[in-house]
Amino acid sequence: MNTITSLAALLKSTTYELCRPEGRVVGTPGHATAERYVALSLTEIGCRPYRGTSFALPYRRDGIRFTNFAGVIPGKDRSLAPL
Repeated sequence: MNTITSLAALLKSTTYELCRPEGRVVGTPGHATAERYVALSLTEIGCRPYRGTSFALPYRRDGIRFTNFAGVIPGKDRSLAPL
């Protein structure tokens, strides 16, 4: 399989996972599934959690729970500025 075909397949499967028919409205099972998918994907590409042991950075606004995700990919040359 060539690189473009591989990337297209990955994009298609990622889009499907994040846009499932049941939706991903905050607080629904679909939202929890999307959160797990994002965290797993970050792990698979070699990211480490930005803080603590989880990529999730939960917060509340107007009584609704939201989650941002943050990860770090360690560099090889600490003398360079972070991206």
